[in-house]
Amino acid sequence: MNQKASLWGAIIVSVVTLLTFTGALVVAYIKGDPALLNLTVGAAIANATTAVGFWLGSSSGSQKKDDLIRGALGGGAAAAAPTVTAITPTSGGAGGGTTVTVTGTGFTGATAVRFGASNLAPMMVLSDTQITATSPAGNGIVDVTVVTPAGTSATSPADRFTYS
Repeated sequence: MNQKASLWGAIIVSVVTLLTFTGALVVAYIKGDPALLNLTVGAAIANATTAVGFWLGSSSGSQKKDDLIRGALGGGAAAAAPTVTAITPTSGGAGGGTTVTVTGTGFTGATAVRFGASNLAPMMVLSDTQITATSPAGNGIVDVTVVTPAGTSATSPADRFTYS
């Protein structure tokens, strides 16, 4: 797929969407329907805010724009695998059920937390640097790893969980 065409496609879609909402706003105003007008104004403001932020540089809009342009120019760096720098607590019962806070980097988009090689744990991504997971049943000392589309965190002494 031509990346330059994708960039222009994104620009065209943004402009067409903004014009569509603006046109709907005019129709709602002419008809005099307050509910339709409120809904259309809200949608137009939300879309305009997103479009303006995207192209003029809100922090998230600027990042999206930069990523899109980098991708269109073929210069995107691959995302790094996550890293685990600490877990709290570092031990729990063999029956599982311990809530463990995993700290590190690159957790956005995490798809799994593993206790050992194959024990998947229920988890919730709190931020790019923190996840909570519930330990599954197990025994011994295991590494707690985080799985994202960019890869699986490398094991280290900082990610060891002991079943007691």
